[in-house]
Amino acid sequence: YSHLRSTIGEQALQNINKSKLLVVGAGGIGCELLKNLVLSGFLNIEVVDLDTIDVSNLNRQFLFRRCHVGQSKAEVAAKAVRKFNPEANVIAHHGNIKDSGRFGPNYVKKFDLILSALDNVAARRHLNRLALSKNIPLIESGTVGYLGQVFVIMKSQTECYECQPKPVPKNYPICTIRSTPDKPVHCIVWAKELFKLLFGNPADSMLFEEDIGMESSAYMAQAMKKPFDEDNLPNESNNFCLDDVSSNISEIGSNIAENGSTISEVVPHQSSELEIVLEYAVGVLISQFNFEVQKKIAMDTYKGAETVPKPLDEQMLKKSAVDYENCPTRNKNDWTRTIWSIEESAKEFTACIVQIYSSKQTRKNVGSMIFDKDDAVAMRFVTAASNLRSAAFHIPILSYYDTKGIAGNIIPAIATTNAIIAGIQVNQAIEIIRNFKPIVESCRYVYCLREKMRKGQVLQPVKLSPPNEHCFVCGVNQIEICLNVNEMSFERFIKEVLKGQLGFNEPGISINSNIIYEEGEGCASNLKKNMAKKLAELPAGGMRDGTIISVDDFSQDLEITVCISHRDLDEKESPSGFVISGAHELREKKRALESERVGECEEGHADKKIKMDVD
Repeated sequence: YSHLRSTIGEQALQNINKSKLLVVGAGGIGCELLKNLVLSGFLNIEVVDLDTIDVSNLNRQFLFRRCHVGQSKAEVAAKAVRKFNPEANVIAHHGNIKDSGRFGPNYVKKFDLILSALDNVAARRHLNRLALSKNIPLIESGTVGYLGQVFVIMKSQTECYECQPKPVPKNYPICTIRSTPDKPVHCIVWAKELFKLLFGNPADSMLFEEDIGMESSAYMAQAMKKPFDEDNLPNESNNFCLDDVSSNISEIGSNIAENGSTISEVVPHQSSELEIVLEYAVGVLISQFNFEVQKKIAMDTYKGAETVPKPLDEQMLKKSAVDYENCPTRNKNDWTRTIWSIEESAKEFTACIVQIYSSKQTRKNVGSMIFDKDDAVAMRFVTAASNLRSAAFHIPILSYYDTKGIAGNIIPAIATTNAIIAGIQVNQAIEIIRNFKPIVESCRYVYCLREKMRKGQVLQPVKLSPPNEHCFVCGVNQIEICLNVNEMSFERFIKEVLKGQLGFNEPGISINSNIIYEEGEGCASNLKKNMAKKLAELPAGGMRDGTIISVDDFSQDLEITVCISHRDLDEKESPSGFVISGAHELREKKRALESERVGECEEGHADKKIKMDVD
């Protein structure tokens, strides 16, 4: 460490050697960061990462090799960086930083510094709150293509991660997704919801419908008619054969197209399991892309619309479904970049359903599957489904590659950007551990730019901003939530509002000092009975207009006060069904209300002005 000793001095180097660091994330930035830290004299490091190594990581996450695919990123990275510096004690944890049982506030308090190399907002928000709870400096980082940034978070000294609003995934009105798409992204969102309906929890899909008689959709009955259930599973111990009809594909397709035959009439009897799956796939294809479109047209759903959708040909869908073995992913070397035809999309759609139901393991997961852009089968299905819907609605069809970019909001990762950002993080870490100056003086918010500035720099350091007094995490802990208390369920309030939007991990909720919900170890299970109730129906008077509730999370050492406002929100204005405003907006609303009252008093009593105090 002679270079460091001569640069920062012996005492500072000793501080670095003794310091305890927590690194969260061992991916693109994390690999570079861990290597830099051990080479800079940081000898006591713990690294946490939930992920395992995928082949797609190998082009930029240089600590991993092909033989490591499927192994824990944290464990492999820790082992690799020990070779750079055998003196370093690097402890790996394969787990989720949001697991309060392993990585709660009591876990992080032993560290002198936390470095974030995360890639999602939810985990970053949670780590931000953990660091604030124990007054530990946090070095946050992120990259998007050629762009990146590094900044330090310190309680009461700098902005925290949530002091400024973060961009959230675009929400689209349900009516647009279900009935009137006009952009490829609308069809891709719809296809992801269809995946959820068919293979995930159907009730969570925006396409799910209860039985409402004549007004019900043309597809729900078929979607819920699974090929196999617990009482009707294939007799074999593992998988059933999918290739029994390969030699008869052309003949089968012709019979269906020309004679209107059903699958059961043309598929060999000995392939009964395949027959069941194909019947199901064809039923889903026709009900979604033919019958449902026809029904919407008959209901005048598109009356006045610029373009009216066209149902896809029923016989074409049938013939393509049976010919699933000739789908693009089996017969095209460049299938990820080419545009699939309507017929090819129908074949791919069917092939994905067949593949999912052909394996005993994947069959068991039907009903709980979650869309993942890195799951090839899920991504192929979404591409095929969105293409078919686009075709019906006269919307341009996209390739698998372009669809994946939209479905996962993917911007290609650049290895050199990760390396630059990790280097800046280590520089900031050295300044913090040296403790030569206060953090706000020794550290900067550093931007990595794609284009050079006027003086030729690609790194732009700016002064760290002070805390936002209106931040509900590190400032005034009060917010307002506007929603319809008679329509929103308690379960949705917890899942979408508290966890999804506000980032709570294990929330506890009280109304008038009465605990109505809590999560975590040792919590009362009888409170789960409230989940299906509407907010206005909850115990302790429920949530109504003006109700004040308390929300806490021991896993984040955070407690806030929430003012509930009942309001009928327009779906186009607020697709999510709720609007959240901070303490600042709440105060401004109060001031406006009080000003109106003062104005009314002054108008009625011109000879006497009345002053009213406002919080």
